[in-house]
Amino acid sequence: MLLCCDLNSSDSTEGTYIQWQQKQRNIILPTTALIAAIVSGNAECQSKVRLLGGLRALINLLRQHVELKEPADQDVSFIEHVVDTIGSAIAGHAICLDSAADLGLVSLLIQCIDLSHTPGVDDAVAKQFRTKCILALSICVDQCERNQQQLRDREGLELLIELLTQEQVTTPTRDAETQTDYQETLSVCTTAGQCSTDTRERIPTGEVTQETLSVCTTGGQCRTNTRERVPTGEMTQESSPSSRKAIQRKKRFVTSCKVLTPLTRSKNCSVENDRRGANSETKN
Repeated sequence: MLLCCDLNSSDSTEGTYIQWQQKQRNIILPTTALIAAIVSGNAECQSKVRLLGGLRALINLLRQHVELKEPADQDVSFIEHVVDTIGSAIAGHAICLDSAADLGLVSLLIQCIDLSHTPGVDDAVAKQFRTKCILALSICVDQCERNQQQLRDREGLELLIELLTQEQVTTPTRDAETQTDYQETLSVCTTAGQCSTDTRERIPTGEVTQETLSVCTTGGQCRTNTRERVPTGEMTQESSPSSRKAIQRKKRFVTSCKVLTPLTRSKNCSVENDRRGANSETKN
């Protein structure tokens, strides 16, 4: 109740309030922050704030600041704080949402979005302010037909679509250097004429080197692991389990060749000796 009284004490003429808020903003900020913490996710506290006039005081506070002709960065930041508190006070509470419709909160939030385009306001501050206003607007229209109708009547949907389009156009694309991606294709041939392929396509950031490991098995079957790696110093992706198995099979294949080579030679030598022995017996 004391917190709501602090907010309602500002209900006076506009000129008196402007002078008062310039001197007493350091009192309003912690008061609204405490209210937001108390009512967040608590329907009972939301009801008490509404019954004690706190919701009306917050919306009146927002209305008086929205009517400022040339808001500075600190004014926009303060309005953002009030909008955030109002969003906490009405979120998920049907009666509070209905009261917000009576007080014209949707119209005020749309005015706040327009206020963010005021010349002289820092771009980062304005963007964060718009985000808070859109979030509060989404809370306001959630499961409340009256607020939804007010949003349509105020052409709020068109405004949101326009903002979304502007964000997509003006958002700069990421630099190619920050997109440290690459393309990796894993192709495993299981039987003749049949292949299962797992492809990951990414954008390369520079020259790449290709490494192909081919391991041939019996019956004409082959397993191929093709990887494209970024040069040394760039981030690379770990090889897949299929590529590790292919490397292990290659190692086993190479090892078996080294072992079988001497045996093959010795077999050839024994055949040659048998031939020589047969020739000598024929001569005799």
